[in-house]
This record gives sequence, structure tokens and C-alpha cells, in this order.
Amino acid sequence: MADESKRAAAYLPWATFKSALDQLAKGIPSRIDRSVFPGMAWNVQTQLFAALKFLDLVKGDDEPTPTLHNLVTGTEAERKQKLKKVIEQTYAELIAIDLSKATRAHFEEKLGELYSVTGDTRKKAVRFFINAAQEIGLPLSSYIAPRENGTPKVRRPARPRP
Repeated sequence: MADESKRAAAYLPWATFKSALDQLAKGIPSRIDRSVFPGMAWNVQTQLFAALKFLDLVKGDDEPTPTLHNLVTGTEAERKQKLKKVIEQTYAELIAIDLSKATRAHFEEKLGELYSVTGDTRKKAVRFFINAAQEIGLPLSSYIAPRENGTPKVRRPARPRP
């Protein structure tokens, strides 16, 4: 039996995750499958489904949990508070290292160790978490998310020039 603490962390783009939640707010089906997100690329759907399972928003045979039903209801402010609870519960061990003082290397190493992600997947999981933390107001050190004009800034890899 797989160790639940070793599930791979969410590693899809934060905007994609938020968009999926917005779509589900219109009505949650009895099963979350590929037909729920018809315009989404296959690999992105795979990442989304893995994230929903990691965050305990779906279980078993892709059945939505009560947490998912609760998360997508209410006002934007209420949804943000519910999302904060989900993120804080799911990433409790990572948050326990005191992210307001941690270095980027410590944070990335711990995320990789706790949630079984390496290489490019770890980089994506780091971006997902940093964006989630900024969305819910979780304090991050300036080593993790450098600040520009007092606003947290997420480092993104440089794009190759054509």
C-alpha cells in the first residue's frame, strides 16, 4: 500500500487550477473525469486530476469530496478562506519549517522530500505552492518569493528566445 504522505505534490499552473475551481463552481458532477474539462489538454487534465487528489478534493473513483463541494461555494472571500484551510492542511509539514524564515533551497528540498517531486516537476510544484501561498496570504520569506515594491514576486524560468 502506498504511503499517503508520499503522494506527488500539485504541479500544474496555478491559473489552471483556479480556472478549474471556477468551472466546478457552476456545478459539480458526480464524477470528475476528462469530459468535465473538454477544452483542456490531456496532459494538463492529468496534472489537474493529480492535484485534486493530492489536495483531497476527489477520492476513489474520481468522486468529488465534501471539501470540494464546500470549496467552490460562497463568495470570493469565503472561497479564499476555504482554500487557505485546504492548502494549510495538505502542506502542513512543509509549512512547519516556518516559511517566513526559510531559504529557497531549504524550501525546495523539503517540498521535494515530503511530496516526492524532483527535477522539472519539483520546479512546477514550487511555483504552484508559491502562487497558492500568495493567493491565501501565507507568509513567505523574501528568499523564497523575492519582493518587488513590497509585492511578492514569483520567479519564473527564463523563456528561450526564438
